[in-house]
Amino acid sequence: MEYFFLKIIKDTIMLKSNSANLLLILTAVSLFLITSIVTVQAEMKNGDNLNLHYTVGDKVTLSFSPVLPVIHVDHQVVVAKDGNEIWSQTFHDHDGNLEIEITPTDSSSFSVTGGADIGGKTSTGAFMVSGPVFNEMGTYSVTGTITGIEFIPLPIPLADEFSIEIAGSEEMDMGGMEMKSMGEHQVSAISSDGSLIVNVDTSDPVAGEMMSVTVTITTDKKVHQTNANYDIIITQDGKTVLSETDVYTTHGEGEHMTDVLESSNPVDVQVTLQGIGKPGELKTGAMGEAISFHVVPEFGTIAMIVLAVAVVSIIAITAKTKIALIPKL
Repeated sequence: MEYFFLKIIKDTIMLKSNSANLLLILTAVSLFLITSIVTVQAEMKNGDNLNLHYTVGDKVTLSFSPVLPVIHVDHQVVVAKDGNEIWSQTFHDHDGNLEIEITPTDSSSFSVTGGADIGGKTSTGAFMVSGPVFNEMGTYSVTGTITGIEFIPLPIPLADEFSIEIAGSEEMDMGGMEMKSMGEHQVSAISSDGSLIVNVDTSDPVAGEMMSVTVTITTDKKVHQTNANYDIIITQDGKTVLSETDVYTTHGEGEHMTDVLESSNPVDVQVTLQGIGKPGELKTGAMGEAISFHVVPEFGTIAMIVLAVAVVSIIAITAKTKIALIPKL
């Protein structure tokens, strides 16, 4: 890919028109940025014993949280595909909330690092795994099992099975190049005291459609915050398209849908933290702190027009100057 863009820039220098040089170089950079976009998927799944929050992108992150508030938990994680076990590993997590970051590779073996003790063994850092898993499209089975609590093995392990879909990016062929489209927007911010991280995942704002919004609240150790409370307001073009107050989530994540949008213009999301605690109980932590986000469509109308004009210009200049800008591979 780098050779392709260097070839375009090299060939443009041979043109006599400075404006043509500038136009083509800008086009090459624009195409490079567009092809660098990666689709990221995030989802929360609830089980009888464990909840799983996962993200799928260049890496796959798995976050297991026990349904009951238990600590010093022994976990076993098994990943299978088409009925065949691919990877199995046991972990111990001091606060019970297991975080795994997996980097798919084509190697024949797995490596596991991380999992450092934090706060005098009150919690455990994320584990880093690399190996031949999640490197092919398809449906994977992920089984999380609690095998022990407080260093005592359970006579009957508590297991939940989840499915994760690894899908290919949406692609559009363009002269041998791949253009990948962004499926979601992910933005995050930290509370003023640094204790909480607010993540907001949204679909693209599209005229005539509702926009999905996922709010995830985690601790500074990137563990889902239990018993979180917040308000959320979303506006577009000065009009409120979603307003919910006193939202309570046991596992730190809430799903929302806006009204049908009137345009594809950017939207503003405001999440106001309203403390930690169950409804009716005394709340602790950040109260009344508003955190704002601005969500802009990845491919706006102006960007697409500029790209189209640039591509047409390449074709026109190439035909006029007889210079081949696309290398023969």
